[in-house]
Amino acid sequence: MYEHINYTLTDNNQTFSPSTRHNIGPASSLFFQMQTGEVFRNYNRNQKYKTTRNKDLLEEFFKYSTEFKHITSMSAIAECHHISAFLDSLDVIPNDWSILTAEDIKQYVCTVFQNIKASSIGRYITSLRNFFRFLEYKGYVINSSVLELPLTSADWQKIKCSHHTYIRRGKTVAFSL
Repeated sequence: MYEHINYTLTDNNQTFSPSTRHNIGPASSLFFQMQTGEVFRNYNRNQKYKTTRNKDLLEEFFKYSTEFKHITSMSAIAECHHISAFLDSLDVIPNDWSILTAEDIKQYVCTVFQNIKASSIGRYITSLRNFFRFLEYKGYVINSSVLELPLTSADWQKIKCSHHTYIRRGKTVAFSL
């Protein structure tokens, strides 16, 4: 249904009258939501983390985030995307989560987010810290240093990453570990 609606909205757009073009998008979105229970614009984003090799873990994290922590589904979806990218970067999912330290997370951040502002890094770190809190809630032993990672952009501007750069206020800034 998602693909059909997208096809209709994009490929047949020129054949619609102006009033039809104006109304077909919202009407299609409402119909999609009534049929699936999901918001049309979020559907594709939601499917991405549901097809990852870590699908079950991410679905549990989503449920924990929305039902236990009571964060909005949009925020939970964003966190799932951040966590999905992190988990996909690991060669294997560890049986012992305590082997991952704050230094490992810093290395990941310095490698993957080398071209984003330090202020944006805080959002990703929040997602990672929430994920490790979730693991702790589920009974896994985690390294407590992960929960102490800095969240503020000022702290991340001070963190040195080896041979990487990031953009700060439009300027490329080099830093090293």
